[in-house]
Amino acid sequence: MIRGARVNRTYSWWMGSIPAVPGGAVAPVGRSGRADRLGSWRGAAVAVAVVLGVLWAVELVNVVTGDRLDSLGIRPRSLVGIPGILAAPLLHASVSHLLDNTVLLAVLGWIGLVGNSRRFVAVTGIAWVASGLGAWLLGASGSVVVGASGVVYGWLAYLIVRGWVAHRLSQAVLGVALLVFVGFSAIWGVLPLTAANVSWQGHLFGAAGGVLGALLLDARRTARPRPVLPVTPTLPTLPGPPGE
Repeated sequence: MIRGARVNRTYSWWMGSIPAVPGGAVAPVGRSGRADRLGSWRGAAVAVAVVLGVLWAVELVNVVTGDRLDSLGIRPRSLVGIPGILAAPLLHASVSHLLDNTVLLAVLGWIGLVGNSRRFVAVTGIAWVASGLGAWLLGASGSVVVGASGVVYGWLAYLIVRGWVAHRLSQAVLGVALLVFVGFSAIWGVLPLTAANVSWQGHLFGAAGGVLGALLLDARRTARPRPVLPVTPTLPTLPGPPGE
């Protein structure tokens, strides 16, 4: 996320009813076909590519227009800056700023979407709004904040903690790996000790949004419904032959 007059850059994963089918088999019904495709390896890759394509197209327009789109970013504690909460993650202060975010957007976005598309989209929305509110409430006066790294921090925090919240070993191990290879170096981004032109507020609130998303969406998976035992039909007793 970047700030205006001083543009600050933020660098920056149920089955439903089961109807019977011919032959006595059962067919699971759950998420829509579109959601299932989005959660597949290929679908996740396509979705990430589309998102990155949109971000690069916006940045191209921004460059051609002399960075005029940056004025649509977040203006802390200003009423006219509130719409920037929604616009800021789509904007970047420069090509290098977007390059800094692109790798993590691609890697974390793909990991998050595979097998987890609905929850991950919801977490994206939570982190998006949370990071924007943090920058709007606590950002430096007179600045304009732009950049997708608040969302990136939300994704990273979510992927780190979701396995522990949902009690899933594979996801917890992946979270530890991400913490080791990405998280430790990113910790400085949520502290006021970072560079003056970096919106640590957006990073911090975005990460908090990712943790909140895990608590709200993944904790439910720890409570498993009790199995329903099949009911054996009882046949009525037929009367015996006459005279008995």
